[in-house]
Amino acid sequence: MTLGERHDPTPSYWFEVDIAPGSWMVARTVSGLAETIETEKIREGGLTQSFHELPGRRTWPHLVLKGAIVNDLELFAWFTSVRPEMVTPARRNISISLKGSDGKTVANWNVIGAYPVNYSGPTLDANASQQSVAFEQVELAHMGMIRDT
Repeated sequence: MTLGERHDPTPSYWFEVDIAPGSWMVARTVSGLAETIETEKIREGGLTQSFHELPGRRTWPHLVLKGAIVNDLELFAWFTSVRPEMVTPARRNISISLKGSDGKTVANWNVIGAYPVNYSGPTLDANASQQSVAFEQVELAHMGMIRDT
């Protein structure tokens, strides 16, 4: 790699989460953007003690999105719509975009079949500064993700 081809790490500025057409949130933190491939050990026959480790199922932890409360009630309404008999209609494909200081998308993850499993409103404190921001948090179960940028 020559000096002209060098790519410095991107600092994280903010995340924009598209939840549904026309509904989005700006997230301060996003955690759980991870994927694991479980492995299976297959032992060889005979007296050998060797084995082969083969790829198995893929698993994903829950995503946790924490963002400023906005006047839009879409996030809370989505959470309250989830019922055991209504999981399929509640699933949504969402997009999580890391934005740079210029507002352009630096990286993007498309999350497949997400639905909320936990919602937390802000911590209320009458002694807090007037400049403090109220945050809400939602935890999402999902069926996988694709990084496309």
